[in-house]
Amino acid sequence: MRIRGVDPSHVQISLNGIPFNDPESSLSFFVDLPDIASSIDEASVSRGFVSSRAGVGGFGTAVDFNLNKLNLKPFALLSTIFGSYGLLKSSIILNSGLLENKFNVEGRLSYIQSNGFIERSHSKLKSLFISASKVKANSSLKLNLIYGNEITGQAWNGVPESYLHIDSLYRFNFAGTEASNGYYDDIDSYQQNHIQLFYQKVIKKNVDINFIFNHTFGSGFYENYKSNQDLSTYYLESSISSTADIIRQKWLRNRFLFANMFLDLSHFKNQKHLFGLSSSYYKGGHFGRVKDVKVDSFQYLKSEYYDNTGEKSEQSVYYKNIYFLTKKFQFGADLLFRFVNYYSKGLDDYYGGITISNQQFLLNPKLFSHYMVNRHLSMDISASYYEREPFRDDILRNSNVRKEQLLDFEFGLVYNRKKFNSSINFYSMNYKNQLILNGEINDVGEAVRVNVDKSYRQGLELKISTSVLKKFNINGNLNLSDNKIINHIENIYNYDSNFAVVNIIKSQLPRANISFSPNLVSWFEIKASVFQNKKYSLNISPNYKYVGSQYLDNSNREFSKIDAYGVLNIRSELKFNIKHKHEVNLWFDINNFLNKSYTTHGWIYYYSTQQNVTDTGDPYHQSPDGHLHYGKAVYPQALRNFAFGISVKIN
Repeated sequence: MRIRGVDPSHVQISLNGIPFNDPESSLSFFVDLPDIASSIDEASVSRGFVSSRAGVGGFGTAVDFNLNKLNLKPFALLSTIFGSYGLLKSSIILNSGLLENKFNVEGRLSYIQSNGFIERSHSKLKSLFISASKVKANSSLKLNLIYGNEITGQAWNGVPESYLHIDSLYRFNFAGTEASNGYYDDIDSYQQNHIQLFYQKVIKKNVDINFIFNHTFGSGFYENYKSNQDLSTYYLESSISSTADIIRQKWLRNRFLFANMFLDLSHFKNQKHLFGLSSSYYKGGHFGRVKDVKVDSFQYLKSEYYDNTGEKSEQSVYYKNIYFLTKKFQFGADLLFRFVNYYSKGLDDYYGGITISNQQFLLNPKLFSHYMVNRHLSMDISASYYEREPFRDDILRNSNVRKEQLLDFEFGLVYNRKKFNSSINFYSMNYKNQLILNGEINDVGEAVRVNVDKSYRQGLELKISTSVLKKFNINGNLNLSDNKIINHIENIYNYDSNFAVVNIIKSQLPRANISFSPNLVSWFEIKASVFQNKKYSLNISPNYKYVGSQYLDNSNREFSKIDAYGVLNIRSELKFNIKHKHEVNLWFDINNFLNKSYTTHGWIYYYSTQQNVTDTGDPYHQSPDGHLHYGKAVYPQALRNFAFGISVKIN
């Protein structure tokens, strides 16, 4: 998920106001909560101006998911989907409705499996969601239990660019190819549990106090087959050989505690105030184990070949006020203070012995205003300043990494009528020390970030929705942007024939394109009502998404570019009722209807040699002139595929 070209580590995700981003990487792994979308009642996206909240990741973009809707009437919902590449998804949701006028219980059980488009990228996903509520006239108490379990194949290596033009290699996966006999099924296995508790109390009219508590526990590993490994590196010993093929597991066992209290005051004349306090603590254990050794006689000298622990704590306080000067005009301020402390120590498998101690005091003030020009047209203006801490991998790669700073300006107009809605928004995001993706990935497939001194994102966002034409609803959005680094300096290591570093070749680019930031993104949908009456309705909805060309890194080189692509999807949906009570929904999706070959992202790295080298035998390797070399992979997306689904809601 990218917003305005902003990478996923900078998009803050929250579930019911609880941070979901991993505190050490700032990434959000939705695969850990399979089918969470079936329990989401509402989703909202914030761009530029993001109302203050606790947790990592917030830096001018955020997505909030609400799972806490209270259903007053009982129902059961059964849903099944079949599709291409072995897709099977089944779920059941049961809701009690409001019992004794104060109790509610909801449960969901889901199972998803797929062979995956890329070879050996299969998945088996399970999840459970249970929610219990007690509602009174002036208070409410809610408990959510969320369980997720995932086993997936690994496909983060990507496909060499040259393979895209060979049909038999288009879906090739290098993961597991180190096995001496056939392929080994490299996997990712992880389980995550969430306990969420919410309490709300109305103290008096227009004065609410809210408490949120969360406990998340996760445990799992990456499993890889590695050939011809030095056994001493893994604290193994064999009388037969000093090297052997092994199967290793890289484990993560973590715990996240979060508490939040906020007071909502709106009883003051023409004013509204919100005070909040939050605290969180994270502990992540990183360790590696060898599952098997492909040699007849060996022994373990240590049970774990690396072991380190990361701990992160955060305390924050925020305040928001809104002044209603007139019925048409309001303005306000939003202020967030965060104190973040990260500590890590132990043995890392890549960096060796590590000791990290990083403290950050971060300030996020914002100003905003809203003006109703007339009953159809409104105007919004905001100015926001953000500071964001570096994360574990950033600090390990560069002990001098700096915190990020962002100054954002937004100006938007919204026009609403009964059958026509539109909005236009201008934004300017100006960064200091932005941590941007440099095109590389680490050993577990995560993108590598580096500081750049000055950069910006600026653009225009347009959204239109209309039902002026009978039986047709038309929706569309468009983003035009310019995303640049000012005076970017690129470093390329130059090697001799023994691959020892001779020097570093530096080049300066006055205006470099920010990686993974296309200048044009658009989406358009037509929802056509084929027929509709009291019992039946049939809709066909084609939608087309276009993404302009983008770069894998910040070099502006032509061979680091991903071509623009457009994808057409079509959904047909039939709805009808049984006995005027039970709702049946059948749908048929054709994705990538035009069967286009395209890629959405990839990785790239560069190096230089003094000697002329044209062929290394590495399919990822390319040499434009024999001295400048690069490795490049892309991630091809699924060709034309189908999905058929049916859901039955019993009321």
